[in-house]
Amino acid sequence: MNSDLWSYSGPPEYVSIRLKPVYPSSDGGYIVFIHLVDCRTWVFASNDPSKCLSKWNNITRKYGLPQARLAIVSNPFLLYPAVKNKIIDKLEPYKLDDTGAFQVELNTIIQEAEAVMKMAIPAIQ
Repeated sequence: MNSDLWSYSGPPEYVSIRLKPVYPSSDGGYIVFIHLVDCRTWVFASNDPSKCLSKWNNITRKYGLPQARLAIVSNPFLLYPAVKNKIIDKLEPYKLDDTGAFQVELNTIIQEAEAVMKMAIPAIQ
């Protein structure tokens, strides 16, 4: 992992004490990768990664879906929804047909994401 591009990688429960939200969202936001216990990975764009993970945990409890095992959060980017969309485009070959999740080695996801993030405009903090 290129440490210049990432803010956090670790247990999801600690994101709230490691990363602050970016407000207003027009100032930028994060790309959030949620790696599940079933080895699927979901990709989100959020100006508040803690809230994003909290929503995911509520959904998993409500519907009995796999829990998050690992959270990986990028540094903030100015055009973070566009960055997320470009990453999803690069990960398309690994997308599971019936969901929005990706089934591929985590290292592959990181490499594809970093290729996009190196070209993106970082948010000013």
